[in-house]
Amino acid sequence: MKKVLFKTFLWGALCTGFLFSCTHPKENRLKTTNKDSVDSIQLLTQKIIASDSTDYRLFLKRAKLYLAHNRVDPCLRDIEKALSLNRKDPEIFYQLSDTYFVLGKIKESEDALKKSIALNPKREKSYLKFARLKLILKAYPSATKLANKALSLNPDDAHAFFLKAMVNIEQGDTSHSIQNLRIAINLDTNYYEAMMQLGTILSLRNKQSASNWFKKALQEKSGNRAALYGLAMAYQNSGSFDSALRIYDTILKKDSTEPQIYFNKGYIYLVEKLDYAHAKKEFEKALTLDSTSVKSIYNLGRTYEAEKQMKKAKYYYHKALKVVPNYPLAIAGLNRIEH
Repeated sequence: MKKVLFKTFLWGALCTGFLFSCTHPKENRLKTTNKDSVDSIQLLTQKIIASDSTDYRLFLKRAKLYLAHNRVDPCLRDIEKALSLNRKDPEIFYQLSDTYFVLGKIKESEDALKKSIALNPKREKSYLKFARLKLILKAYPSATKLANKALSLNPDDAHAFFLKAMVNIEQGDTSHSIQNLRIAINLDTNYYEAMMQLGTILSLRNKQSASNWFKKALQEKSGNRAALYGLAMAYQNSGSFDSALRIYDTILKKDSTEPQIYFNKGYIYLVEKLDYAHAKKEFEKALTLDSTSVKSIYNLGRTYEAEKQMKKAKYYYHKALKVVPNYPLAIAGLNRIEH
């Protein structure tokens, strides 16, 4: 198997990003530290106490900060307080939807979004958040319909095209996903998530242009591990093995505890370079980090088989079968040796 597949970050991006990703990507690039957020909560609390405030916006603002720190109970209390002061601001229900989502109350999250939309039908980001939620729930027609509704309000919304691309990917329509991702990037030339997805799709198609998108993503997030890994895989899938190894080594200098990186290096040395000494070294490193990795165990046996060390090869094939009974590759390996 020449091409090594790697996971897209689709569901990580969708689920962990649900709370904060439905504004335009450019709006989310200011970074705040954990200490800044804690200080902001304290300052808001002092302001509320000092003024005995009836300004619902202060409670809503603090609720957002609480949720960012996964403090759901005080977040809900502040939202309830905000609602007691004003039930006509869609932003409160928008925030309530986030909170219900964290609690796993999907129906309540949807109902809150519907209320937000009812209060302001011209607010595109509510449709986008709803579209994302529907995508997570695999309700693809609804997700597309909501994204299109957002586009009817703002035809230049990059995030709407990104969401449509995610629906395309989930439905196996890579051609339209590429088209929608390119539109999203044209509308927002700094759209990191779209660059990553486009690079991933093109890499799995063995397109050399995939590496360009990961390089662009790295311009947005210098040294980002996911982008570096994507770049290495793009090189590997397109046959630029020395470049792939160089990037893998760059990742390992920052974090030497990822067995997948060692496995990928071992695979290149075994299959592409026929460098069995280096292959064994990398597979062994992978196994020191994950002793139950059947693919590393099997490929170590495969390396010994390539070296004609059949006794050791049989040992690792049998070991692979102990980890995963009836593992087909290990059975095939034993059949090659014993027949």
